[in-house]
Order: sequence, then C-alpha cells, then structure tokens
Amino acid sequence: MYAPQHAIAHPGRAAFIMAATGETVTYPEFEARSNRLAHLLRAHGLQRLDHYSIFMENNNRYLESCGAGERAGLYYTCVNSYLKAEELAYILNNSESKALITSASRRDVALEALKQCPNVTLCLIVDGAGDDAVFSRTMPRRLHRFRAPRSPTNGWARRCCIRRVPPDARRASCARCPRTRRPNRCRCSTS
Repeated sequence: MYAPQHAIAHPGRAAFIMAATGETVTYPEFEARSNRLAHLLRAHGLQRLDHYSIFMENNNRYLESCGAGERAGLYYTCVNSYLKAEELAYILNNSESKALITSASRRDVALEALKQCPNVTLCLIVDGAGDDAVFSRTMPRRLHRFRAPRSPTNGWARRCCIRRVPPDARRASCARCPRTRRPNRCRCSTS
C-alpha cells in the first residue's frame, strides 16, 4: 500500500521506529517529509524517470529519500555507505544520476566523488548545517545565502527564502527564488 493511503487510513500509526534513537515517525509525518523532498527534487529539474543516488548510513532520512523517489516517479540507487570516492563516482556515472543525497558523516567522500561526476547537478547533505546543506551546480551561487538551519520538524535544510508575510504586505515576484508560485511570500525582493 502506498504511504498516502496509510496516512489517511491510520494517521496515528508509526511508519517506522528507529532502533538506535527510538524516534517514531507516523505515516502522516513520513508522507509530508517525503513529499517535501520530492518537490525539492522536481524544483531542481529532475523529471519523471530521471535518476538519483542515495549514499548514507541507515537513518530516518534514508527512508524519506526512498519515499521521495517513489512519489516523484524517479529511479534511485541505494549506494553502500562504506565505498570510497572512486567507487562512488563510478556508480554515479554508470547510473546516470542527476542528484546525490548523502549524510553529513559521508560528506567528504561524496564531495570528492562529485569532482569526477559532471552529470550530478545537485547534492543534498541531510542533517547538514549552514553552507553544506545544499550544493547545486544549476542554481546561481547567490541563492546559497538564503539557506536556513535544519528545522526540528522536517530535518531537511530549507533552501528558499519563503517566509510568512502579512496579507497586506505587497511583494514583487522574485527572479532569484525558485518558488515563484507564491510571490507574495518571498522576501528576496520588495516592491
């Protein structure tokens, strides 16, 4: 059964429980996190049937990364977290991955491997802090200053400058922000 169906049918039931930490994530939380990542991948240009790789140890973000691919119609490859940079680069190039999702503990190996992978345009470092949260070759460098620290509710580093503004505040649409569907909530530019 698909996760959204479980979220509707059993909203209080645990989707998974992490053995190491005891963290319990319910189906609605899991669905929201996976959906958020799926939208992020789509916003960075991954289309249906594109490919991305997941290079991290077993953690709750690993499951969300898999769920996001299933939601967005993407192929994903789960890569052994003990590989060296050269081996990771081979897998990324051979699978034609356009994105890499890794953890902060595997950051150095992933960044070393990306030097040999010209087709990988996005690298997400989950549970990262500050500047290492999002790496993108397709977005302008000036976007990176809008990254926010990890939110306790979602765990993913927020890349956009979206914030709530009063309804009467007038904002112009932002040419720098990927979320132009909501120009009245963007603080990149003002009218």
